Amino acid sequence: MSTDAKELAGKNRLHSKGISTLHYVAYNDSRVEESQSIDLQQTGADDGRVHWSHIDGLGDHALINAVAGRYGIHSLLLEDILNAKQRPKLEDYADSTYIVAKLVSFDAVKKRISSEQISLVLGKNYLLSFREKPSALFDGVRERIRSGKGRIRSQKSDYLAYTLLDTIVDEYFVVVEALREQIDLLQSRLLTKSDPQIPKVIHQVRLEVASFRRGIWPLQKVVEQLLKSESSLIDPQTKPYFRDVHDHLLRILDHVEALHETLNSIIDAYLSLSSQRMNEIMKVLTLFSTIFLPLTFIVGVYGMNFKYMPELEWRFGYPLTWLVMIGVATGLGIYFQRKKWL
Repeated sequence: MSTDAKELAGKNRLHSKGISTLHYVAYNDSRVEESQSIDLQQTGADDGRVHWSHIDGLGDHALINAVAGRYGIHSLLLEDILNAKQRPKLEDYADSTYIVAKLVSFDAVKKRISSEQISLVLGKNYLLSFREKPSALFDGVRERIRSGKGRIRSQKSDYLAYTLLDTIVDEYFVVVEALREQIDLLQSRLLTKSDPQIPKVIHQVRLEVASFRRGIWPLQKVVEQLLKSESSLIDPQTKPYFRDVHDHLLRILDHVEALHETLNSIIDAYLSLSSQRMNEIMKVLTLFSTIFLPLTFIVGVYGMNFKYMPELEWRFGYPLTWLVMIGVATGLGIYFQRKKWL
């Protein structure tokens, strides 16, 4: 084994620790070659096959630079790949097309949305994909390639790019359902009890929905650019598939708008319920104040310090005063009850 090969093998062992991992697949309709080795001498060879190199994790710049160098990736493009703060976008280069997409996922434990960048570099007979963190997101695509299911083995690299974008967009539907469930629970919580934390929760969910929308809205524009692209890398026969992805994104955006409207309705309902509860409290306080108002008047009259007050010397003055006060309070209570104010 040469010195260079040993260095590459050493890097490959380092990648297995989770810093960066290369998954390489070369295929056509008759055979599939798959490897996690970074022996790049065969990668991207113009042999009639589609060559797909996927890197999980952006920690090993040496590996990424080696792959980029093998395919002649422009330095500015490589900088965008490593800077994982890009908005979804599409850039055409002389012999490649660069696509940035955002993978959005929902953490069921933290009830939070997280997003990460996925970069695709589409070439004549190859596709490079880069993801920030290792995951099994594209394992299903690799399995379809191995088994030969569907049309992926008989298509070019642009169809593989469509397949990866379609996989990313499918994850958006999962997020939509998770957000909808969270909003449904929020509605139930709103109607079953008074919780001072509800406004805070509503605000947090609104931020999650807004974050989700910011992640997917630009991707819809990217797919529109792909549909209008005149690049030779995009086969006209593949554009209907990209149109299907575009339709899915429009559906998702409609769902997001519906979620946003539902949250606005929840806010309005919360304000209405809060106002209603406050009105109920004020009504009860007003009714009690109304009941005690004549009692206060009676007590106030007999609390005056005049020497000559006939009832003060009367034997039954005290119990009669109590009877009058109880009668007044009872009468007002019955009256309010008949009016359905109590």
